[in-house]
Amino acid sequence: MIAKPMNWSKLLGDLREEAGLTQDELAKIAKMPQRTIAEYESVKLSRQLSIYKVEIILAAMGYEIDVFLRDK
Repeated sequence: MIAKPMNWSKLLGDLREEAGLTQDELAKIAKMPQRTIAEYESVKLSRQLSIYKVEIILAAMGYEIDVFLRDK
């Protein structure tokens, strides 16, 4: 059975909201522009997600990327 691809944009937004952070607060913790967070959370934008930046954003919220990459 083929696994359904992960929607990183939705996941990042959901995790940020679960953490009780605004995009601006997360951007400050992750040391990147708020616009980057907004673009990564927007499924409508065609900007490619950089796995390196996704890892930084997840780490800023206390997550390790390998948790999300493991096969379930």
